[in-house]
Amino acid sequence: MSNTLKLNFLKKRLLGQKININNPTEVIKKCIQLGYSDMMDVGIYYLDTHLPKGDPQKTINNNARKNEFYNLLISHNFRFSIELIKDTINLFGPNEIITNKENKYVTRFGLAQKFVNMTFKYLYIYSEEINQTIDFSLCDCPLDSFIIKTLNLDTSYTWSKLTPQEYANLQKIIDNNVKEKEEYIYLGRLLYDFKYW
Repeated sequence: MSNTLKLNFLKKRLLGQKININNPTEVIKKCIQLGYSDMMDVGIYYLDTHLPKGDPQKTINNNARKNEFYNLLISHNFRFSIELIKDTINLFGPNEIITNKENKYVTRFGLAQKFVNMTFKYLYIYSEEINQTIDFSLCDCPLDSFIIKTLNLDTSYTWSKLTPQEYANLQKIIDNNVKEKEEYIYLGRLLYDFKYW
């Protein structure tokens, strides 16, 4: 079996059979859904926790956030930037720190960076299908516990609790690890995630 057939199967498998891979809008919206799902690994414990389990309003809120992010991507011309992350923060409510019943917390910034960065990672995977010109060299590396652990830092960071300054510091460290690699000119810091995750 050719590598192209294998890759096409894996791409289709990740999207799901209901998504028309030849419809760029559907593919983009699925990339957003996948990025949102990755963020919800932790976000599920903080977003809409005031609503009872199984409340349909949770689904409505999640869909509204994804739709609003799609609109943000369009308004930012599918350009990765720290401004896009800052605009995405507003999707997670008015409080800078979100707490749950156990008084643990995440930062809106932590959730936003994961959502934005993972969405761009998926957009890169489907760059041939989305009919958008995206400069992926501007992208940051998605930060999660595994990526942060690969940096072998003396201090510990939790991706869901990052402040903008901590995020910037980690991205600089990542930049220093990949800026000499040939693929950096195409992928920027996103290269680190593809190499080490």
